[in-house]
Amino acid sequence: MVKKCSLLLFIFASAFASENFDIEDDFLQSLDSASQIATENKLNIDKTTSLITTIESKKLQKLGVKNIYEALKYIPGIELSKEASGVSSVIFRGSISKGEVKFMVDGVEINNAYRSSFYYYLDFPIELVSRIEVLRGSGSTLHGSGAISGVINIITEASQHTGNKVFLSTGSYEYGKGGAIVNISEPSFKLSADAYYQEDDKEIDSSDQRAKDYSAGVSIQAENIKFNARVKKNIQGNSYGLFGTIDTFNNKYENENQSLFSNLEYTASLSRNNDINIDINYAQYDQRIETFSQAIASIAGFSGDLVSSYKEEFYGSKFELSNTSIKNNTLLVGAQAKYNHSLKTDLWGYPGKLNIVTPNLKRELYSFYVKDNYLLREDINIDLGLRYDDYSDFGNNISANFGVVYRHSDQISVKLKHAHAFRAPSWTELYGLSGNSTLDAEVSDNTELGFVYRKNTYTRVSLNMYNSKLKDYIEQGLTNQYSQHSELNLRGVEFDLSYNPTYNLEIDYLASYTNAIDKDKRSVDGITKFLTTTSLIYTTEGNIIFGSTLRYKNTKNMDNNVIFDQSVSYSYKEFNIQLVGKNIFNSNVVYYDINHNKYNPIKDARRVVLLTTSWVF
Repeated sequence: MVKKCSLLLFIFASAFASENFDIEDDFLQSLDSASQIATENKLNIDKTTSLITTIESKKLQKLGVKNIYEALKYIPGIELSKEASGVSSVIFRGSISKGEVKFMVDGVEINNAYRSSFYYYLDFPIELVSRIEVLRGSGSTLHGSGAISGVINIITEASQHTGNKVFLSTGSYEYGKGGAIVNISEPSFKLSADAYYQEDDKEIDSSDQRAKDYSAGVSIQAENIKFNARVKKNIQGNSYGLFGTIDTFNNKYENENQSLFSNLEYTASLSRNNDINIDINYAQYDQRIETFSQAIASIAGFSGDLVSSYKEEFYGSKFELSNTSIKNNTLLVGAQAKYNHSLKTDLWGYPGKLNIVTPNLKRELYSFYVKDNYLLREDINIDLGLRYDDYSDFGNNISANFGVVYRHSDQISVKLKHAHAFRAPSWTELYGLSGNSTLDAEVSDNTELGFVYRKNTYTRVSLNMYNSKLKDYIEQGLTNQYSQHSELNLRGVEFDLSYNPTYNLEIDYLASYTNAIDKDKRSVDGITKFLTTTSLIYTTEGNIIFGSTLRYKNTKNMDNNVIFDQSVSYSYKEFNIQLVGKNIFNSNVVYYDINHNKYNPIKDARRVVLLTTSWVF
């Protein structure tokens, strides 16, 4: 009965699509959105050779999205997952590895050298986000290692200096969230600061999934200089355990992650045809994990708690010169230097202190890259890129890409791109307890063909096909040691439709098919083959907004399910209140963590309810 009522609501709202009016500003912005993650220059996304999706936060909030993790399900080809330890993960086009997606906040890289992970940022609240930019496919020419499968760039509200806001939320599992952003804007100086705190007390199937998270950030802009800094701390229970076994004493042990980054950017015009950009940044990552399992202790001889403590820091700088001296041509030349250093690598347990990775690790990286975008004709753009990376601890790599965009008309564009990308092994893979110091970089060759049809400002359709071969794939075998005898072939199709027939109705439909095959021509289990997401936003004349999302996943040898979310919000001037029901069908939500080539079921919350309020002033 609940399913029928929800689907009827979906159909009822669609029936109001009868007249064409001017649509809302935020939707117009999303259609004409520009991204810097593919070109380092703001170009309309339909004119770049890369496949880019940008989503405005205003739209996501209308759909009841809580954080970045939930927002990513509105991107074609992305599947949400979780590990046995409870940490969130995103799967790009069937690629499970942590390190094959580059994650950035306001253009600053978050991935650490330890495991190449960034999961501790996925719970960042959507209220403090301006927009999310996602590049699907290889992006190593500009972004180096880790951009094999995609790039995610979070643009915060603080960096945009857009205004003041206060927000509060409460809901199931004793969930609570509160935060604010304040902005001071003068003609020659802008300052924004934000902060938030959120926590819940979630326990499912005896697994400890409680969480606590807080952060504070600042953004300053004066003339040609920008400065961003953020500190964030994430604490969560060990869920189903670090070793696939639930902690013996529940609600006592936890995984704590703390990160800090700061970035100073200078941008200026040297002459009419030459612009420069200089970045200097510093970051820290600190993790502490406590666990204890009686079952593991009796086998491995542990007599007490197992505690790991790790900390690293890195310094970085980047210089870019953009030149437009040649007619219809933009040439970008860049150089980058990074230095990573592990400060703490302790592992305490029986019979005493060990090291989770080799202590006092150091990594120096020097990169040089060039990217050229040339307007061959009024209807053809050509994009070329080449990058050289030299790592002090394992060697060097070359990345390259070639792309072309053909605009058949103002409505139809065709994109073709081929890219060679790589991922440097993480320190855990090279120097950890199960590490292998002989590992080379993973490399991929990715070919994509995309079609974009934009009938008008109300309708946009895109269809993308890709084929990616990942060589020297790094994985843990039955002996637990990392090796790279594997190869993955990833093929798929992605479809994206945005339709806004009236001023108060917006419909989006995403569908993706993914086929992941290993070197023995066998399909990789645990990857969702067919995934669809349909969303609808309908606004009544009384400023009541209905946001609906229907998501279906079909996974080989796994549970197939339908998830329906419904939000209802009311706005009065600058005040908004919203009631959100997630998983209204109360479907089972199960993820599958890979351990020794077996997929262990990880249960998550079923139906939950949230109440949120916000005030913009």
